[in-house]
Amino acid sequence: MLSKSIDFIDQFSIKNKKKIINAFDEFGDIKKLDGNKVVKLFRAKLQLHKNAVYIFSGSFESIINELFIEKNAPFYKFGRVIELDFISKDVFIKYFSRKAKYYKINVSEKLLVKILEFTKGHPYYSQLFFQEYIIYKKLKLSVELKFQQILDNILLMEKNYLEKSWDAISSSKQLKIVVLALVEEGASLYSRINTKKVNISRALHQLKGSGMILQRKNYFEFSDPLLAYWIKRNII
Repeated sequence: MLSKSIDFIDQFSIKNKKKIINAFDEFGDIKKLDGNKVVKLFRAKLQLHKNAVYIFSGSFESIINELFIEKNAPFYKFGRVIELDFISKDVFIKYFSRKAKYYKINVSEKLLVKILEFTKGHPYYSQLFFQEYIIYKKLKLSVELKFQQILDNILLMEKNYLEKSWDAISSSKQLKIVVLALVEEGASLYSRINTKKVNISRALHQLKGSGMILQRKNYFEFSDPLLAYWIKRNII
C-alpha cells in the first residue's frame, strides 16, 4: 500500500498533466517506521518520478543529515538543502495586519512589535500569540489585553511540552550546564563553564543536531524562544 501511495503522487500529476509539489513534514520520522527498508523504498520510487517535486522538512538536523548530507546517506545529493530561519518582523506585521482586517479587529502595531521581539519571528509562536489576541477580541472583552497576559496564557497552554523539554535536557548533566549558560547569555561559554568537566563542543553539537539551538556567526541561540524564557523564569 505504501509503495502504491508513493507512485500515486507521480501518476496523479501525469494523469492531470500538471506538475505537483508534495511536502513530507517531519520526514526524519520515516526512520522510526521500519529502519532502512522504508527509507530505501522512498528513494527507489522518488528517483524515478518525473512530474513531481518534493519538499522534505524536519526538526532534527542530525537526522536530516543522516538522510541527505552524509556521503553514505540514502538521499545524498538528491536535492538542495535549505536551512530555514525565523520569519522577518516586517513580513509578520503585514500578515497580522491583513488578518486583523479580515477578522474586523483593531490591533496596535506596538503590540505586534512586542510579540515579534519576543518570538523573534518563530512561525508557530508568532501565530499562536496573535491567535490568542484574536480569540480575546472576538469575545468582545472590554479590557485591552496586555502582552504579559498573552504570554502567561501561552505558558499555561504549553506547560506540558515545556516541562518535558526540560526533563529531556536535565537528564544529561552536560546539556543542562550548557543550556543554563546559554539562557543566561553574557560572556563566552568557554569562560563560564569548566571545560575539564563539560565537553562544550559536544554538547553544542548535540543541541544543534536536535534542533534546540541555532548557530549564528559568532554565537548560538535557542530555536525555541518560549522554552528559553521558561527556563530563565522557572529554573535559573
